[in-house]
Amino acid sequence: MNSGQADAASLLESLAASRDVGGLYLRFASFFRPFEDFIFLDDYNPSAVNKKTRRKRKPKELPTKEKIRPIARQFHQFLCNALKLLSDLLKRSPCNGAVDDDVMQNEKATELLGIYRLTIHCLLCIAPCLTGQPYSVHLQWGQLVRRLEIWNKYSDAEEEGFALLENLRKLLGTPPSLLKSTMVFLPDPSVVGSAGADPQLACLVSEVVIVLTYCPFKSQSRDVGAFKRILALAEQLQPWVCIMEPKAMASRHNILVEGLYRCALFLVGESKSFDDDIVYSFCLKTLKECIESPSVDRFPIMAHRICSAMDVKWDRKPSLVVDVLIMSLEGSFCGNGVDLVKYVDAMLGFVSNCAEGFYLNRKDSFKGGSELSLEVADYLQQASNALELCCKSIWKHVKLLCQPNLINSKCILEYGASRDLIKNVIRDAFIKCARIIDVLRKLGAANVREVIIKNMFELSSVEASFPNLSLFFPLVKQWVKMLCKEFSDVNEVDGAPFLYSLLLCDCPTWPKNILGEILEQELLAYDQLEAWNPSLCHKMEIKVIDSLLMDVFIAREFNLQRARVLVRKGLVLRTRGIDNLSSCFDCLSEAISLLENVPYDSSEAKTLGCHQLASAYFLRAQFAQETKQDWELIQCDIQCAINLLSKLDVEAYHTLSGYLKPSVKSTISILCHTLDLLSLKGFLKFHFDMHKLIDIFCKFENFSVEKCLAMLWTGRRLGHSLCTSPIHPDLLSRISQLPDNNLNSMAFWTKSLKSSSYSLLMFLQSFLLPDSILNEENFQQIEGLCSCKLTVEDVKMVASSLLLNVPAKNEMYFFAGQIYYDLAERLLAGGRVFE
Repeated sequence: MNSGQADAASLLESLAASRDVGGLYLRFASFFRPFEDFIFLDDYNPSAVNKKTRRKRKPKELPTKEKIRPIARQFHQFLCNALKLLSDLLKRSPCNGAVDDDVMQNEKATELLGIYRLTIHCLLCIAPCLTGQPYSVHLQWGQLVRRLEIWNKYSDAEEEGFALLENLRKLLGTPPSLLKSTMVFLPDPSVVGSAGADPQLACLVSEVVIVLTYCPFKSQSRDVGAFKRILALAEQLQPWVCIMEPKAMASRHNILVEGLYRCALFLVGESKSFDDDIVYSFCLKTLKECIESPSVDRFPIMAHRICSAMDVKWDRKPSLVVDVLIMSLEGSFCGNGVDLVKYVDAMLGFVSNCAEGFYLNRKDSFKGGSELSLEVADYLQQASNALELCCKSIWKHVKLLCQPNLINSKCILEYGASRDLIKNVIRDAFIKCARIIDVLRKLGAANVREVIIKNMFELSSVEASFPNLSLFFPLVKQWVKMLCKEFSDVNEVDGAPFLYSLLLCDCPTWPKNILGEILEQELLAYDQLEAWNPSLCHKMEIKVIDSLLMDVFIAREFNLQRARVLVRKGLVLRTRGIDNLSSCFDCLSEAISLLENVPYDSSEAKTLGCHQLASAYFLRAQFAQETKQDWELIQCDIQCAINLLSKLDVEAYHTLSGYLKPSVKSTISILCHTLDLLSLKGFLKFHFDMHKLIDIFCKFENFSVEKCLAMLWTGRRLGHSLCTSPIHPDLLSRISQLPDNNLNSMAFWTKSLKSSSYSLLMFLQSFLLPDSILNEENFQQIEGLCSCKLTVEDVKMVASSLLLNVPAKNEMYFFAGQIYYDLAERLLAGGRVFE
């Protein structure tokens, strides 16, 4: 073995041991002395690097094959062995153990990285003499770039990365005109021959670009040029990405997007240190790469975080948000490997946050005073446009979820996304649209009505996939709210626009079932918001009902819906005075006639129809009493209703959804009112059956027996007009037979009624002995046991407190009246007639 071979073996042995690497760079530099005509051997010495001096030195002469061939023969094998060792030694990132260990690891890595750089550049010198691909050396050079970034040598990684790319461009024959361009870093694969179709080279280029993307934000660089170079690199990388194998392409593209995203967050967070244009361009480029990559499902999260991180006072924030919304509309979505439901839900959340942001900024825009009126007007127009884009983005993503080929596809099912989960996301989309429209209204947008109509039309396609879900209600309610506020003057009510007419003007071919669904939900909205504008709501209710009966639900297939509207008409007319009582009765009779002859094609439809028919019978019985109809008819109707509800398919009832599902509270209310009618008549035949039905429907609302009985007691529905006891004894006896209750216990009743002070007070007063019998000590004992004050003054105070709210609700008047009535009986029994 000659001395050269001995030196090489010794160096490799020292490198492999790598226990004490101090001074090892100098030994390598001495060993590589034959290369000093072509490279500066001290350029990469960690303890002697002076970059400013290096920039000023003249470059060494380029190696020719003739001059380099002897050196290649001597050093090639050594260089390969050394590079393999160095790459393996520097694979791991710094440990996170003790501080001293970290320092030692970094010092060791710094020395090894200097040797690694020197060794790579020596290999580059002999590259012309090597066989194989002309860029085979660059593949090893790429590993050096990655190791430098792993060990936080960001400036060195950038220097080597850009040097690699420049060398590669020259090697592959990039045209001279492009070589001189300062912002062209990557060779164009279309002009470099077979190399432009090599997946291995494409992977190398992408990995170097990824490292260069991560370096500036990791080093907290304030160099605008560094981020401009990243933008150029990301754009020039596009044709190379397409050359890689699909898996490699997806993996590297996702890593690149993550790097761009972190850079964008850094720029946004430090926006005062950078030019607005670079921040704006970088954020858009990041999100564009995301939406076009396999990591598209991260787009809403990235968009939200980037936009949220921006200073609210940054002038270009609104424009950027608008551009991001446009991007979300224009981007194509591929569901493969992506949780589509989660993506759409996140996207809707981002859009909603955008809308809220524009509304909050709108408040600030008015604080500038009149001198900024033109700027405010411009901002409001910009905000209105952005909010309409928010709605369009919601339409797109809802339709994406409703594609027939996606609803039951593997893409959905493999993520465990049930139809119920999809329904919830879609329902939330309608709510978000309604909120956005409310913001538009508050901004004073002139086209709010048109936007509501457009939203209903665009979202109507959901009906085909998810019918009868009451999805339109948030939009319809927003429409009614708007009318209530806009037409608050009674004299202007006649000029209020009619939703049905506007829907037909926008699209004359609306399906009748969807029109009917929207109008029925409009009726519900008028009922809920009646207190806002009684005059408008009363007028529009009749108008909507007439349209449903005369124009929409006219075919036999809509008999169930028509009957439902007839019942609604009867209830509405009942509130418009005694002159309409006869018409109320006729509406109920027509509804019953239709429902008795409706064919049912499913258990759900039958359950709905039977419940609807039972409600109609109960209501007609009440109307019959008011119109002085025959008592036999009233009994017959009540009996029919009880029979229908007693046979109700409970399981099918639970499966009903959306606006088709009858309101349990409304059903309980109808039962209670019918019970009141029977009590007034002193007719006890149906009492127990009625109480059982009330108990059944209370269970639908998760009411306990105690809560159910408390409700019945408070409404004085446990007795009747001819009963001397507050609770009818026979009824008490029969209800006591039901499981899990002890109705004969005073403790049971006080526990059931304790949540309502006035209900408990009403109960105790009804069962108290006269004041002439009970002394003060007796009262104190009862008050202590029941936690309720019972003196005359305390009772009067509770009764008067129920009427403090202005205006007081009708039921509060009823409760107060009952308390005063019971108190009067109590005082009378005690001989205190004048009180």
